[in-house]
Amino acid sequence: MPAAAQESVPTSDGRAGATGRIDAETARRPSLDALARLDGSEPIVIDGLLTEAVWLDADSAYNFTQAIPRDGYPASERTVVRVLYDESTLYIGAMMYDSDIDARTIPGLEQDYATHDSDMFGVAIDTYLDRANGWLFGVNPGGALFDAQTFNDSRYTNRAWEGVIHVRTAILDNGWSAEFAIPFTTLRFRPSRDAQSWGINFIRRIRRLNEDAYWAPLLRHYRVHKMSRAGTLNGLQNLRQGRNFSVK
Repeated sequence: MPAAAQESVPTSDGRAGATGRIDAETARRPSLDALARLDGSEPIVIDGLLTEAVWLDADSAYNFTQAIPRDGYPASERTVVRVLYDESTLYIGAMMYDSDIDARTIPGLEQDYATHDSDMFGVAIDTYLDRANGWLFGVNPGGALFDAQTFNDSRYTNRAWEGVIHVRTAILDNGWSAEFAIPFTTLRFRPSRDAQSWGINFIRRIRRLNEDAYWAPLLRHYRVHKMSRAGTLNGLQNLRQGRNFSVK
């Protein structure tokens, strides 16, 4: 949607004023509930298509806010994200609506591609809810994966880290979609806690518009892994770490 031509003064709790602009620094941090997949439910096929019925039952994250080019204004294109989990895996499904999908930008398909040169959807996850450290995953419409660890509230990023993760994307008439399956063995958290909340934020990048938009609003000089300003993922129950062992 077009940004308003005149900026407004944000309300005291950071919500949008008359012209739709918010103050990213004072805006409330959003929250999202993860939905547990029960035994015997329809399996999720990681094909980039959010066709399984369980996706529609899950809580949704939307109302992304631009950090650039027009900080505080609604994103120009709609993004909807949902989170599921079962005993072994965290699932993230995202639909990136796009009114001009043929203008998408995919400069490369290599591992750890240059995310700033590409359309992209990404997620940062703070599994200890320490508001400082986390895991970062990003994908472009062609399915190229970027992954990293982040420390000390976005001050340090370890791009050399490689996690086991399954991701697929799909190009649709009205945009593109992505499905992530992140095994709990890839992450680190406190399995001794029966109920958990994690820090989380999502980014949508539209390269042709030079636009970065976030679910939990951020100032333009921050990145999605600024975990002190992230939202919260609730509803995680009885998680088990499992054995971090693989054969290649």
